[in-house]
Amino acid sequence: MKMASFPIVEDSAGKTQMLLQFAFTPAWKPKCLSMVINTECLNNVSEHTKFSLFCFKGKQQHMASVFLSTISLVFLLFAVASTAEYLSSNYYASSCPGALSTVRRAVKTAVAKEKRMGASLLRLHFHDCFVIGCDGSVLLDDTDNFRGEKTAPPNADSLRGFDVIDDIKSQLESLCPRVVSCADILSIAARDAVVELGGPGWIVELGRRDSLTASLTEANSDLPAPKANLSSLINSFSRKGLTAAEMVALSGAHTIGMAKCPPMPLCNLDSSTPDVFDNGYYENLIKHNGLLISDQELFNGGTTDALVVDYSTNSASFFVDFSKAMVKMGRIRPLTGTSGEIRTSCRKLGGPGWMVELGRRDSLTASLTEANTDLPAPKANISSLINSFSRKGLTAAEMVALSGAHTIGMAKCPPKPLCNLDSSTPDVFDNGYYKNLIKHKGLLISEQELFNGGPTDALVVAYSTNSASFFVDFSCTMVGSDIILNFKDFWDSRTTA
Repeated sequence: MKMASFPIVEDSAGKTQMLLQFAFTPAWKPKCLSMVINTECLNNVSEHTKFSLFCFKGKQQHMASVFLSTISLVFLLFAVASTAEYLSSNYYASSCPGALSTVRRAVKTAVAKEKRMGASLLRLHFHDCFVIGCDGSVLLDDTDNFRGEKTAPPNADSLRGFDVIDDIKSQLESLCPRVVSCADILSIAARDAVVELGGPGWIVELGRRDSLTASLTEANSDLPAPKANLSSLINSFSRKGLTAAEMVALSGAHTIGMAKCPPMPLCNLDSSTPDVFDNGYYENLIKHNGLLISDQELFNGGTTDALVVDYSTNSASFFVDFSKAMVKMGRIRPLTGTSGEIRTSCRKLGGPGWMVELGRRDSLTASLTEANTDLPAPKANISSLINSFSRKGLTAAEMVALSGAHTIGMAKCPPKPLCNLDSSTPDVFDNGYYKNLIKHKGLLISEQELFNGGPTDALVVAYSTNSASFFVDFSCTMVGSDIILNFKDFWDSRTTA
C-alpha cells in the first residue's frame, strides 16, 4: 500500500487545520479525500502563512464522513507533519551533523583575522531578531522592486559581517544542501563569536527557517535608538517579550564592538577592554563613561542601576544572565516547520520546496490528441481555464496558485521571439507575477484573465501582497497533483487483475 504524507500549515490565526472526509464506492475507488481537525498551535508560530492542504480529489466531492458498501474492512494511514515545531539543540544531528563545527571553524578564522568581527556577528543576530523575528530577514539584499532592512538608517553603515555569513552558508550548502537556515547560522555564529572573545557559551536552539520578506518599517521603528532614554529602552525590549533585567544583560554585548562617535568616525563601545568579552562595559557605566546615551541610561539614577552595579563587580553573574537572555531572544517569532524557506543564498529569496512523492512509472504511449486539447491555451478566457484545470481535478484556486509558475520563464511575444513572463524579476521565483497582473501587465491573455473582474481576482490580490501565502499554496498544490496520481495508481491496481 502506498503511503503519502501531506503538508499541514498553520493559518494566520495560529491554528493548525486539516480536513478529513472520504467516501468510497463499492469498487474501492475513493471519490474524495480531504480532512478537518482544529488544534491550538504551539507558541511562536509564524504569522506569515495561511492554511492549505491538498489530498486526493475525485470528480465528486461528498460531504460524508465514511461510506462503506461491500467493504468489510478499510484502513488508511496518514503520515502527518505539523509545522508548529519547537526549536531543538540537536535539530541538525542527523540532517547535517557537521553544521555546528563548520560554523565554529569559520567564525574562529574570521575573528582571528579581525577581532571586531566577533561583535559584528553578534550584532547581526540581535538586529535580525528585533525586526520581525529571528528569521534571517536582515540578510536580504535590496533589489529594484524590494527594499529590506540592510539599508534602514539603524542598520546602514552599522551592520557588517555579511561576507562571513555568506562563506558559512556556501560551506554548508556544499556539505548538506538546503538544510541549514541562514537564521540558524546567525544564531550559532553569535554564540561562537562571543566564545572566541572570551565570553560565555550557551546551548543554541535550532530549527528556524528563513523569512520570505523583510521589513524596512520595523527596522526603523523597533531597533533601540542610540539616544533612547531608559523608559523607551524598557518598552522596546518589552515589545519583544524581554524584561528590563534581560535588557541590561543583553546590553552587555557592548563590551565589544564599535559605534559612531562624531567627530571621530568610530569609537570602542568599551574603552577599557574593547576586544575582550567581559564586564568592562558595566564598569565604564559606573564611571559614567558610557559611549552612547542609551548605554549610560542603564546607570543614571533609574530602576536598572542596581543590576549594573552587580554586573560590574560580578562577571560570573553577568555571563549567566547574558547566556539565558540570548537563548530567550533567539525564540522571538521564529519560522518553523514549513513556514518560510531554507535559502540557498542568504542574500536573496529562493522558491519554495516541498516533499516530492516518488514511485511513478513511465507510460507505454503518448497522446497527440490530448496534447492539442488539454493544455491551457495562451489566449484562453477564465471560464475555459477553470474548466481545463477542473478536468484534471484541480480547483480554480489551485489553478491560480499553479499559474504563479509564470513568475519565471519566457514565452513567445510577436514581433519579438521571446519575452519574460515576469518582467520585474524574471529570474527569481517570487510573487512578482501577481504584482504584474494587478498592474494589468500580464504577458499572455490567459494570465491577465486571472485578474480581469472575475472570480479569481481576490486570490491574485492576496498573492500579490503575501508571498508566503503563495509559496505555501503553490507547494501544496504541486504535492496535491502528485498525490492524485499516486492514489490513482494504487486504487486502479486494486480493480485490475
